[in-house]
Amino acid sequence: MEVSLRGQPLEHYRESLVEVPGLERTMPFFRTLVCSMPDGRAAEHLILQATDPYFSERRLVSLTPLLADFAGSASLSFLVISRTGWAKVFPGPAAPSIAIAVAAVKSYHGWDESEPIVVKAGRLSYAVSGPSDGCAWSAELSAV
Repeated sequence: MEVSLRGQPLEHYRESLVEVPGLERTMPFFRTLVCSMPDGRAAEHLILQATDPYFSERRLVSLTPLLADFAGSASLSFLVISRTGWAKVFPGPAAPSIAIAVAAVKSYHGWDESEPIVVKAGRLSYAVSGPSDGCAWSAELSAV
């Protein structure tokens, strides 16, 4: 699988911020596109960084409808825990592509060089590893 951030080469991509109605702060976000090889199926993910304790799961649930228009057709997830080599997303769709998207974001924007990066999505955890060619991140995935 390969990942690009908003169709941009990963090395040229910068973190963006979104203002959420009724929220007193902005949230960093990453829009990713994960393409499965060789069939070319694509999954778009909008990942908002919500690692601040201010963002309880209850608050994130209440923010989800406010972000629906912003997310568009992308699957909306919140990065709620991010440690070196490990991350947790909420609500955690049980799709392997969210794990690949989060690992790519951690690798390129969190300077996480862990091999692999483990991502917990829902009840499942995935180990994601793979090199970058500067434009895309090729990943191998295994359930943990």
